[in-house]
Amino acid sequence: KMTLRLGFILTLALLSISSTPLVIRYVVGVPAIVLAFWRMLTASGLLWAYSAVKHQGSLTLQQKKLIILAGIFLGCHFACFFVAVRNTSIANATFLGCMAPVFTVVIAFFQKKPNTLFTYLGLALALVGAIIIQASELSIGADNVFGNSIALLGAFFISLTFVIAREIRKNTDTITYSRMLFFIAALTLLLISFLSGDFIFQFQFSHLPWILFLGFVPSILGHNLLNYGLKYITPTAITSIPLGEPIIASLFGVLLFNESVPGGALIGGPIILIGILIVLLNEPKDQ
Repeated sequence: KMTLRLGFILTLALLSISSTPLVIRYVVGVPAIVLAFWRMLTASGLLWAYSAVKHQGSLTLQQKKLIILAGIFLGCHFACFFVAVRNTSIANATFLGCMAPVFTVVIAFFQKKPNTLFTYLGLALALVGAIIIQASELSIGADNVFGNSIALLGAFFISLTFVIAREIRKNTDTITYSRMLFFIAALTLLLISFLSGDFIFQFQFSHLPWILFLGFVPSILGHNLLNYGLKYITPTAITSIPLGEPIIASLFGVLLFNESVPGGALIGGPIILIGILIVLLNEPKDQ
């Protein structure tokens, strides 16, 4: 059930995950998958360190198996998203990477789990708003086919992560779940970076603050809080939250880079917010 407290937590999560593109914009000298690896390893390390101070719950063997699976999918999601950014426009990668709620709706349908008519309406509105914001930059040329496909694949991977997480989070503490999830994602990215020929220590000392930032802000205050929300609302509702990212990105662009507000953001932004609110306020009755 959606509450004011949960609304605040999810808003903080959205603000936090929206900071990721800003860091990628600054830290251009580090290979994308290497940056994603250190992000996940740092986030996991911070949560394990917190667990050493404040004891957390334990996991059953079945829960560990599911988290390993979810962690592999999360690692693949980050690899796909970063590769997509390098092979298509940022607008394409961001928009197609936010298609996760479409996949969760389809998965819920096959699982025979209910979605209300308002869920579909809100999701459709949010997607229309996202298209309006990024319409001028979206491109469907032959040059972008690989990058666009990888971005969509990344959205599919994150939808699987949250669908699995929903089952685990019913009886698992957030930190107990996230610390292992992020660690498995880091191991997955380590393997991918090895296979792609990237060296994991290919960064400079000056990059360390940004790596710590990625580990704490978009990961712990972002993805970790989304994991928290999964105990109370559906994966479709959770995956609809990042659809607000183009609004935050536009706001950051104005505040940090003196960019003008795109005309599409003024129209599409409110439509996205209305769509997300409709999804969040009309959760299926069995939640």
